[in-house]
Amino acid sequence: MPSSHTFSYLRSALLPIGLIAIIFGIGARYATGDLGVFGGINLAIGGAALLLSFGLALRNFHGFGASAARAVLLRRVGVLLITIFCAVSLERGMARLAWQWDWTIDQRFHLAPATLKLLEELPDYSYLGSVQLTLFSHPDDPRVRTTRLLLETLKQKSLEEGGQIQVRELMMDRAAEEIERFEVTSSNSVGIEWGGYQTTVQRPNEGNLLEAIQLLIPRERRVLYIAQGEGEGTPRSTEPSGYSGLWGALEAEGYELRGFATASFAEIPSDARAVLLLGPRRNFESHSLAALESYLAQGGRLLALLEPGTETGLEELLLRVAGFHSPSDRIVIDPLAAALEGQPKGLAPLINAYGDHPITAGLSARTMTLFASARPVYAQRLPVQGDRLFPLLYTSPNTYLSEDLQRARRGGLPEASAGEPPERQVIGAAGEYQRNEKRARVVVFGDADFASNRFIRSLYNLDIIVNAVHWVAEREVEITLRPKRINPYQEPLTPQDSLRLFYTVGLLLPELLLVAAAITWTKSRNA
Repeated sequence: MPSSHTFSYLRSALLPIGLIAIIFGIGARYATGDLGVFGGINLAIGGAALLLSFGLALRNFHGFGASAARAVLLRRVGVLLITIFCAVSLERGMARLAWQWDWTIDQRFHLAPATLKLLEELPDYSYLGSVQLTLFSHPDDPRVRTTRLLLETLKQKSLEEGGQIQVRELMMDRAAEEIERFEVTSSNSVGIEWGGYQTTVQRPNEGNLLEAIQLLIPRERRVLYIAQGEGEGTPRSTEPSGYSGLWGALEAEGYELRGFATASFAEIPSDARAVLLLGPRRNFESHSLAALESYLAQGGRLLALLEPGTETGLEELLLRVAGFHSPSDRIVIDPLAAALEGQPKGLAPLINAYGDHPITAGLSARTMTLFASARPVYAQRLPVQGDRLFPLLYTSPNTYLSEDLQRARRGGLPEASAGEPPERQVIGAAGEYQRNEKRARVVVFGDADFASNRFIRSLYNLDIIVNAVHWVAEREVEITLRPKRINPYQEPLTPQDSLRLFYTVGLLLPELLLVAAAITWTKSRNA
């Protein structure tokens, strides 16, 4: 039968272990957005350990009426009450001082750099008055609390920059006139008024509110031309394969988008700030290629999104004029990449290695971008001495190239082409060229799907594509990182699951070290 010393040791060890497990369980909940297996196991173990420790403590009490028992019990209760008081005081003090400690993957409790930049710029438009945000709520709608907190955060940050945002809340059953004016259809909607214009955001989050306010800013609209007619993605389509999400995001950033049929143009329009090629699927006509070459020779700006397995005629032009070699018969395979919905494993690399360039400013190993399938983009040669080429996106060191595109389309994992060892591959690059006293700029990505509706809101895809447009259009000042919304399009792990797994491993190691330290301390204390 275990001795009293053994029971005393177990009681002393279980208390810190239980507290550590509960702290990490709660921490995992806030870090990943839901309880999850890791958080649930920790809370279960922590609760069981504390209950068992309490039970073992009661075992030593021969009677609650004895003075010694009362003294021990009161001492333990006193410690518990003091701990609770200190925790509540710390939380209230941090709230009063506006201190924040955000463990969440996507920094949900911090405003994104793009939002902070907008708030800094609002005083420049003070002649339009304040931005009025109206939250329409119902008492039974649990979503309202999160939206209310977001609006108050925007208001407080705005006050620090000059106070350009005002917030009010209206109950749905007492605001019939306002509901009709804003065309509100449900609780937890936000009406926005500014400068004589108004709009409504039905599903408010930081990203949606940011883009809605940006659309109301009166500024010069720079014209982007999107090529059409060679099988490119449909810019205004709301289908998963369409690009309406990119279209809307660029409009919010101050661009006017116009489509043009490449086959009918002998030259690029003179008012083009840049030309976008969104995954062409057929060969360009010779006069279309000549128009693009002439445009770049005069200091034009081009953003090309190419697809593996598709020969377009752009390949020779990009090599000769811009120095990029992107073979259409090669596909990037990362054997560690999980399968995307409808695609085999290995074709969807997660990128977390970036070149040093304004387009990738702020991105790091923690800020991943997701590609559906890609071909390599080599910065192979300088067309003219003094030109500059920049690799932007690197795959993992496990990646190899394959020519077996048919096997990939059949759902298999293609083998490496002969003489192609595993190594980092570049799937995005930028170039800058001095031409006729103007600076031509070209950005090439070896994938077009990453900017489609299906993936543009995944991880940091939106930042990469929009910042690439800003750089090509010579609007580097607009480059920033935007609020995140992670979409579940990866199997068996979604991007959210992948980051949650990363966070779980990151929390597990310090937890095990703390548990080991607690056990060691308990042993020395009971020796």
